[in-house]
Amino acid sequence: MKVTIKMLQGRECLLEVSPDLSVIDLKKLISPQLCVPVAEQKLLFLGKPMQDDKKLGEYAVKEGCKINLIRRVCDSTSQAADKPGLRDTMLAFLLKHMPPDKALKVLDEFMKDFNKSINSLSIDDMERIAKTRLQEENVDVM
Repeated sequence: MKVTIKMLQGRECLLEVSPDLSVIDLKKLISPQLCVPVAEQKLLFLGKPMQDDKKLGEYAVKEGCKINLIRRVCDSTSQAADKPGLRDTMLAFLLKHMPPDKALKVLDEFMKDFNKSINSLSIDDMERIAKTRLQEENVDVM
C-alpha cells in the first residue's frame, strides 16, 4: 500500500509499505527520502504519536493514508544533520532496485559486514588509506 509522509514545512514523499512494517522501519525508509535522521523523527497518525515498536497495521494505516512527520531538534553537535550518512545513502540506492522490506534486510547485512571490516582495520591501515586518498586528491587538483 502507498502512504504519504508529510512534514510540517510542506515537504512530503510517497512510500510503498505493508501493514506489518514497524514504525522504526518506516522511519528508516523516510530518512533518505526527506533527509531527516531517524533519531529526529516523530510520526503522528490521526494526531496521535506512533511508537517505534508497533506495526503500521496496529494503527489501521491503509492505502492512501497520510502520516505526519515532526522533526525533533537534537543537540547542536550534529552539524551535518541534513546530509545523509552511509546508511541513508545506501538505503536510498537500494530502494530504487527492490521493495522496502528486502532493501532493509540487505542494508542490515551490508552494515554488519561493513562494520566488521572497519573494526578489523589497524591504525596503519587507516593511515595508508588516508595517505592514498590525499595523494589522489592532489593529482586531481593539478
